[in-house]
Amino acid sequence: KYLCSGKIRQILDSTEFLDNNAEIPLLIGQKSDDRPEIIDLVNAKNILVAGAPGQGKSKFLDSMWDSMLGKVIQDKVQVFYLNSDNEIYHVYQSMLWINYVYSALESRYEVFREYGIRSVREYNEQNREEGMPYIVIIFDEYTILQDSALKKTVLKLAQKGPRVGIHIIMSTSHPSVNVISNKIKILFPTRIAFKTRSAADSRTILDTYGAEELPGYGDMLLLYKDGLTRLKGEFADTY
Repeated sequence: KYLCSGKIRQILDSTEFLDNNAEIPLLIGQKSDDRPEIIDLVNAKNILVAGAPGQGKSKFLDSMWDSMLGKVIQDKVQVFYLNSDNEIYHVYQSMLWINYVYSALESRYEVFREYGIRSVREYNEQNREEGMPYIVIIFDEYTILQDSALKKTVLKLAQKGPRVGIHIIMSTSHPSVNVISNKIKILFPTRIAFKTRSAADSRTILDTYGAEELPGYGDMLLLYKDGLTRLKGEFADTY
């Protein structure tokens, strides 16, 4: 479990966050001038978080989850957080939730065709009493699914999901080309690199160097809409 730090809570309660026009506003971190970096998960489509072990990825995911549970969107988003603490349980749990979400994806495509709509926002504008929530799946370590039968389904969700309001955020401490393939990079256009062990790992994540030169815990490079931004993470406090 975790609690918001005072600074995170202050940002989530700020007008900059509350009045943001994003469908799913995510607090990523702070810029060099201390202004928060807030992106829209709908525009981000899917997010990949990668870097060396011990650089803050798991706590970063906690903080991102916290921003999704904020009062702005708590009634608009269903979040499935798949934790890899217990590998056997994790794969079983993942199988149940991923199959559930994939069924939701197929039914949503039918609804979109029936209503002649192209987005969740458009559906909710027409059906205010019975809204369709966004669905977000968070994996805290993608490689646990690398050799499982679920990988194919996850990639299908990443490919087809954003069109119907289903998004994936996943992290890995193994940013090798065997894990972060070109297909993964296409399906996860928004990528965040924490400090990496080598320039090659940075290039694998971001298609450019730089993450290997970050000072360490909490510092990151965000690739969003083809722009690269250096940020300092704001983490939730564990207890």
